[in-house]
Amino acid sequence: MRNYGKHHRLNRFFGNADKKILVLAMDHGIPNGDARGLENIEGLIEKVYSNVDAVILNKGMINTIADSTLNKVGLIYKLNGITSRAPNPYDLVMFTNIEEALSYDPVAVSYELYIGAEQEQRRLEELSRIIREANKFDMPVISHIYPNAEKKDPEIISHCIRLGWEIGSDVIKTFYFKGMKEQINRTPKPVIIAGGEKMSNQSDVVAYVSSAMQEDAKGIAIGRNLWGWGDQSADLIRKVSKIVHT
Repeated sequence: MRNYGKHHRLNRFFGNADKKILVLAMDHGIPNGDARGLENIEGLIEKVYSNVDAVILNKGMINTIADSTLNKVGLIYKLNGITSRAPNPYDLVMFTNIEEALSYDPVAVSYELYIGAEQEQRRLEELSRIIREANKFDMPVISHIYPNAEKKDPEIISHCIRLGWEIGSDVIKTFYFKGMKEQINRTPKPVIIAGGEKMSNQSDVVAYVSSAMQEDAKGIAIGRNLWGWGDQSADLIRKVSKIVHT
């Protein structure tokens, strides 16, 4: 028997006919401060909402954006974070909980963790708790699971995908590697690809997204590589949206 609430929210998330999604990740203010491109998040959403399916935001930013703007895109409510200035910037802390997240009516909540370092045990326990709690309310959980220190090792990324499935995530977000198609297709949960480090030019972003979608990823969730190009960001987002939804 399916859980109607979760099924309904996931349909809001993957609501396009092709069941693919472009997510604009804008949760970077906590790790990076006043990042170039995120000075006016509300204005950016207004420019690109017709080409973006969902946005990832921290609760403080959600509270300062007009409802009329937020209602134009799917809202993914970020649960945790940490600053890049911390002694261990991969040991994220919780800022909120599922009960508070529910009051914002998001399509999903998201939780970020890194495997392969001393914080792994604590973060896995925390994610397990979050999934149990979210399941009580039919709230989908997007697990952002990456190798520690953002290593692009295919073997570790493969482990991240399997871990996301085994632990009960509804959607798994991780890094791209060439040849991941077979694993994506045998994973019964949607795998979406993160953007990673800032790329040197926009053509690299387009090539990266094209390659990821050719691996049968269910979508892309990118931050600085989409909004980090100043006045050119909106045009790039339109290009990327066409690739994702081709």
